[in-house]
Amino acid sequence: MTELINCLEIDLYQSQFRLTPRELAGLRQFNVFMIKVYLKAWFVCPSVLSAPPQDLELLQQLVQYKATNEVVANAALNNFLRHPWYLNETMICLAFFDDSIEIMFAALSLGSKDEPCKRIQMEHKDIGTKKLSYFVTTNTRQFFVVLDIPQDFLHQHPSEWKLNSGYIQSLRCVKAVKAVNDAAEHRISLTQSLNAAITNQEEQK
Repeated sequence: MTELINCLEIDLYQSQFRLTPRELAGLRQFNVFMIKVYLKAWFVCPSVLSAPPQDLELLQQLVQYKATNEVVANAALNNFLRHPWYLNETMICLAFFDDSIEIMFAALSLGSKDEPCKRIQMEHKDIGTKKLSYFVTTNTRQFFVVLDIPQDFLHQHPSEWKLNSGYIQSLRCVKAVKAVNDAAEHRISLTQSLNAAITNQEEQK
């Protein structure tokens, strides 16, 4: 966010800087992308309940952004497709507790499979057709097992969940889960900065 603010200020006061045409073009490409696509994702990322729909929405916005700047959109898509943590078979369960969406849970079988979760793989051309229900499998139930929360409300229609004591208990537990991506990246950055301030020798690092 600090970089975005700095870049916007440089663009606004460009007459006070000695920018080449190439630098100015790159600066404006960065600013347009951040404002049209990334800014919203930055602010909503701490909301763990809406993480799955927000991640999918971001990928779909990037596909649409190809009409504005295909090079930037492809670079961003290739990057974000390496980190679809909240769209995997287990974490997609967070969307069941998000009030802002109505997830189709028909894909969630009450049976179970003793299989590891699959890594999410999507082609750019397929992203626009995906819905949250696509990522729901029998492995999704592992989410309830890991957090040791009730699953009885899954036998009811979603319209009745908010009256179910098991759902209320589960919602309370899920709300306590933290969206760790951003926090973890900040901690890694701080650790690297501290390490660099102490020594420049690779062996000591």
